[in-house]
Amino acid sequence: QVAELGKYFIGLKTAQEASGCTTPTALRFYYQMPHNNSFPSRLPLFLVYQSSDGNHFHFPIVQEGTRWRVKYGESEKITYPNLLSLMRHHLNYLYASPYVPCTFDSFVVY
Repeated sequence: QVAELGKYFIGLKTAQEASGCTTPTALRFYYQMPHNNSFPSRLPLFLVYQSSDGNHFHFPIVQEGTRWRVKYGESEKITYPNLLSLMRHHLNYLYASPYVPCTFDSFVVY
C-alpha cells in the first residue's frame, strides 16, 4: 500500500514546481515549500490537481483526529481513515468534464 501511495508523492516542492509534475486529470501529493525557501517547523501536505482544461489547483490535506480529508468543497467534508483511501477515492470517483469531451475530472473545478 505504501508503494501505491508513493507513486503519487512528489516530495518537497513549491506550488509552481508541483504544478510542473502533473498532466491533465492527474493528481499528486507533496509537501509545500514556502516561496521564500524558508523551512518552517512543519510543512503542509498538499494535493496538486491539473484539470482536464489544464488549470492547476492546490488543495491542502488536513488531518482531523485520526481521519484525513482534502480541504475542498467545505459543504462536503468527506473524511478517510488514511491517505491511501483518500487517494483511491479521488482516482476512482470522477466527474464528466464540460470542457473536454470524453474526459473526466477528479474534482469539480469549473
